[in-house]
Amino acid sequence: MHVDAELLSEFVPKPLVTHAEAERIEQARSQTRRKSFVLGRSVLRLLVAEILGVDPQTIQVGVRPDGSLYLIDLPGSISLSHSGNSAAAVFSERSVGIDIEEVKPRRDDLYTYVLHRDEYDLLSDSGLENNEATILFWTLKEAVLKGRRSGLRHSPKDVRLDIDFDSRKGLAVVGGEEEWTVVYERLSDKFQSIAFR
Repeated sequence: MHVDAELLSEFVPKPLVTHAEAERIEQARSQTRRKSFVLGRSVLRLLVAEILGVDPQTIQVGVRPDGSLYLIDLPGSISLSHSGNSAAAVFSERSVGIDIEEVKPRRDDLYTYVLHRDEYDLLSDSGLENNEATILFWTLKEAVLKGRRSGLRHSPKDVRLDIDFDSRKGLAVVGGEEEWTVVYERLSDKFQSIAFR
């Protein structure tokens, strides 16, 4: 589920955050970060509530020592991502990760951090301009790493991609053996990617 802040405010009169989360929000230094946090938690609770048929106000979200989120006293795997004025959340019975990123100019050499040398052909195969392609590959790999609960503590170069650009899905292999299914979509000025296994 992907939602922009303006859209959410039209349908949800009150932010869906707990008292403890509200206190945490107050610690955030920037107004942008506070809004992003509220948006993300609200989107996540609305998604889980819709799928499980529970009141979104009753959904408790915990944070593991590795920074990943989990549902307290509810089944399933969750992942959350923020970018600009948007948040995206995913819920599954399987291990799952999501990433959303704005398409905006980045360092010209960012692809050398994201892609293994053996993957450089993906840049031209994608049919996208290099900056856009790099952001797409970043979201695919970060979704996998979030699903693994390692995040960017694990090198994105160790996640190898095999993408069918026509169907916008493919396979990501971590460390030569751990396989993840990946899917992506373009949302006007953003890429959103989901990884699951």
